[in-house]
Amino acid sequence: MRLLKIGILGIPTNRWEDALDVFDDIDVFCFDSEAEIQNEHIHYIKFDTKKKFSFLLIRIIFHFNYSSKGKLLYEMCLWMLRTLNGGLLKRIKTIKYDYIYSGYNDYDKSAFLTALLNPAHYTRAQKETRLHYDFFEKWALKNADRVILNDPLNRQLFEKKYGVDLFRGKKVLYDLDEDVRTKRLLNVIQHDEKLSVKDGRIHAVILAGRVLSDPNDKRSGGRLYYIDLIQNMTRAGIVVHLHTTRIIPLNSENPYERMENENPDFYIEGGLDFSEDPLSAYKILSRYDIGVCHAHLPNSEVTEFDKINIPHRYYEYHLAHVVPFDLRGGNLLLEKKAEKNHALIYDNYSQINLNDVKNIKWDTPVFSDYIKALYPVESIC
Repeated sequence: MRLLKIGILGIPTNRWEDALDVFDDIDVFCFDSEAEIQNEHIHYIKFDTKKKFSFLLIRIIFHFNYSSKGKLLYEMCLWMLRTLNGGLLKRIKTIKYDYIYSGYNDYDKSAFLTALLNPAHYTRAQKETRLHYDFFEKWALKNADRVILNDPLNRQLFEKKYGVDLFRGKKVLYDLDEDVRTKRLLNVIQHDEKLSVKDGRIHAVILAGRVLSDPNDKRSGGRLYYIDLIQNMTRAGIVVHLHTTRIIPLNSENPYERMENENPDFYIEGGLDFSEDPLSAYKILSRYDIGVCHAHLPNSEVTEFDKINIPHRYYEYHLAHVVPFDLRGGNLLLEKKAEKNHALIYDNYSQINLNDVKNIKWDTPVFSDYIKALYPVESIC
């Protein structure tokens, strides 16, 4: 059995090794900048962006990608790119694939690569998006045989963007999330003693690859600007720990460092490496009681999407036995998770207490389950 995965493997990439429970080999069609997993059954077919004319066409096509009036331009650029890279695309199409899978974010360019290859049949997983029009996102969803979404609320958002006919004639699967972790972690993670055992206080963690100092950042300000949230939580008596690898300052000013110097209940911690040193990362993370899922800055570009998104860090928190939490109305999917005792929802931060943490049921689906749900071994055999 052979699978073609269109687009990067995402983080953490090692979860895709679980797919080898079903497939003998996986080919990854991606850009030439993608780092490779060292596995003899995972192979890379890379699109060369260094060709001068290809590079120019890609720049043009992504510059105008967010205009709904550029359909003719997109199709003309795609035709030229297919002609320039005919040998590569022909090589892919001569390989006999049992299944083709495209996914899963708006920023990973997997939708563009799918349109470039133009496969006859494929499954499209779509998670992250923005409210603006995206030609390739729409193309990848519209031309798929099967679409994977977290929840019917996600479908409503896409139909609002692109029209109610977007999913007509195709199968849509819900309650599946590519963002889950590898099964290899389940039985090897060691949990450390909670910091709250020592001081009786609630310790919250913010887990983020980067954080912003500018709430007006168009793409991610509403998601990665945490200053207001940290101040509100510490005022409620909660100790907040920020684990990040990068703080992006504003005009050379770092408000997080200033706040750490002024606020004894806020700590900037080092980044956690879940890819190269997962056992150490999960052990450190397990010291905290609750985990912040979104900053939820009101009226931002991502506010509406964040309400219907299962955040990336949700699965990290559960594996580390840290309880994901949010304020009511902030994330509708987390509120559904809370109904199953997988998360905590509050009206305000002062309601948070340690006793609630004891009632949580840990939610730890793994990637092999995800792949087997899409490609049941029994039906394949």
